[in-house]
Amino acid sequence: MRKIKFRSVFILGLFLLIPLTGCNVLSSLIKQEGEKTPLAQLLESSPALSSDQAVSAVKGEQSIKLFFPDKTGKNLIVENRTIPKTVSLAKESAVQWIKGPQSASGEVQAAANPETVLKGIALKDGAATVDLSKEFLQAYGKAEPQTVLYGLVNTLTQFSTVQSVRIRIEGEEIKTFRGQKTDQLIFNNDLVEEAEKKINDPSGESIQAGPGNSSGTDSGSPSSVNIFTN
Repeated sequence: MRKIKFRSVFILGLFLLIPLTGCNVLSSLIKQEGEKTPLAQLLESSPALSSDQAVSAVKGEQSIKLFFPDKTGKNLIVENRTIPKTVSLAKESAVQWIKGPQSASGEVQAAANPETVLKGIALKDGAATVDLSKEFLQAYGKAEPQTVLYGLVNTLTQFSTVQSVRIRIEGEEIKTFRGQKTDQLIFNNDLVEEAEKKINDPSGESIQAGPGNSSGTDSGSPSSVNIFTN
């Protein structure tokens, strides 16, 4: 009888403990759910987005700077362009640059033959190596060789992960481009017409010229994301 009575008390105790244990687990889960996650804390600590930036972020867009020759072909003007968010930001920037400007104002012109094909792009030790098709070597429009060359270089070195650019044609690195040396290709601010000058894209946004000054609405800065992912 004592064994039976003990077993009954023991089983009854188990049934009483189960709900209490469940409540403690649920309480723990609620507490965890109620606490601010690192993401929420990060969002609260970030500065408020402008309405335009918020719309772009929702649409999954980001802004890049493209450097095109002005109408004289001797200087560079910055054109801001909004593109769909991509994991290959540098590659897409080069592709957009090859396509030429979107502005119909006549203040800028294409730098390279639009038939030029981007065959590859890679980054190592801060140097971006760009492999282009042979059409890139052909003269196009009124742009001078120097503005063509640095139009591409400035477009790529706007990202803080890129300090210099190397150019290959059909897989072979070149030493000169139509008389211009290509051994030390870094951002050239001297060619940018009125470095503070801005030109708007169809979205109405604008940005300033300058290295490492990409103002995309992407949550990751160019220095913190792999902008060379193919």
